Amino acid sequence: MTNQRLFFIIVHFGDENLTKKAVLSVKKNTQTPKEQLIIVANGGSLQSENYDAIVLNIKENHGYAAGANAGICLAIGSGASHVLVMNNDLEYRQGAAEALMLGAENGLDCVGGTVREGYDLPVRGGGCLSWLRGRTYPNFGKEKIAYVSGAFFLISRECFENVGPMPEKYFHTWEDVAYSL
Repeated sequence: MTNQRLFFIIVHFGDENLTKKAVLSVKKNTQTPKEQLIIVANGGSLQSENYDAIVLNIKENHGYAAGANAGICLAIGSGASHVLVMNNDLEYRQGAAEALMLGAENGLDCVGGTVREGYDLPVRGGGCLSWLRGRTYPNFGKEKIAYVSGAFFLISRECFENVGPMPEKYFHTWEDVAYSL
């Protein structure tokens, strides 16, 4: 991973205690310096002195994609080669970034991570899509994913610069599906 500079983005909305747990999980399980951990407060205001990180306060909540895009742009402007984006209601597990970076080193520009979020089984990398029903459903590891989940993913600088930002018109859902497609 020479010349690789990984930044973490935590998109905050709602419960600040969840965000604090997410930040602590990144700090506990990585050696990420303060300037490479960015918290985007979407439609709120977080006090930067409460975090050992950069806090980007956005007055109005324009949706998850807008918050993620703002954080990614700040990270890339600060020299990131890769950005790991995660929801504030997730706790980072040791080794996850290294596993995602392996995917990046093997030619994947956007890699989804495994998430345990209210399911009995972990959701692996993203989801599946039923074009017939116009619905998405979690991938529990048995199918090829159709899209990378926006809840926890790694994207390269090159991919973001070539593809552009996540579409913000969906506001709360489908932005990750549209972006992946």
